[in-house]
Amino acid sequence: MLEFAAVAAGALAILFGGLLKGVVGMGAPLFAIPVLAAIYGVPTALAVMTLPLIASNLWQMWTYRTATEGRGALALMLAGGVIGIAIGTALLGIVPEAWLATTLGVLLLVYLGVHMARPEFAVTPSAARRAALPVGVVTGMMQGAAGVSTPVSVTFIHSQRLPREAHLFAVSSMFTIMAVTQVVALSAVGIMDLRLAATSVAALAPILIGVWLGQILGEHVSRQVFERLTLVVLLLVALGLLARSLPQILG
Repeated sequence: MLEFAAVAAGALAILFGGLLKGVVGMGAPLFAIPVLAAIYGVPTALAVMTLPLIASNLWQMWTYRTATEGRGALALMLAGGVIGIAIGTALLGIVPEAWLATTLGVLLLVYLGVHMARPEFAVTPSAARRAALPVGVVTGMMQGAAGVSTPVSVTFIHSQRLPREAHLFAVSSMFTIMAVTQVVALSAVGIMDLRLAATSVAALAPILIGVWLGQILGEHVSRQVFERLTLVVLLLVALGLLARSLPQILG
């Protein structure tokens, strides 16, 4: 009975995460991984979520493939991300994760503060293209060294104030690169075995149902509501980073 309840709780968390991703393009790990980690442990949670994240991101990339705004900056950011992941992986274990997470959380709160003070603020297309490569490198470094890329990448994408469809395509493209890299890394260190791979395949059903429902809901969401939902998710990411890292630094 307890095992069934654990599986049901995990499935509902994945479903809700998929629903949020369908609406704003992110948030699935934010809700699903903590629940799965509390039940099965962090390594298992990360392994189980890899295939659902790849599948859901590929789906959204295909769904919004015709939204071409911001593609030039996106291509440069993804190229920088690949370079950054290699650097970040080399730094893994050298730079304390708690300090990286705290820095990212604080920077994200600063961005949210600027956005609230100047809601009309937006990075121009030319400025985005100039900044995209270094932003991508930093994004990859954070993913490789600390397993966290959202505060840098999604903040940069959000700052361009792209239309919803282009925003979702950009975010999903970035997350796909990061998730594929995570599969390779988990397999290399022996965490992703056949049993967890099978569980990860089973987790495809709830997340894809959630994304499908979220995309339907998202089509009826105004630009203002979409902006607010995105900012709420970013705020939750920032608070989660600080809640996890500050006790380690202060303790």
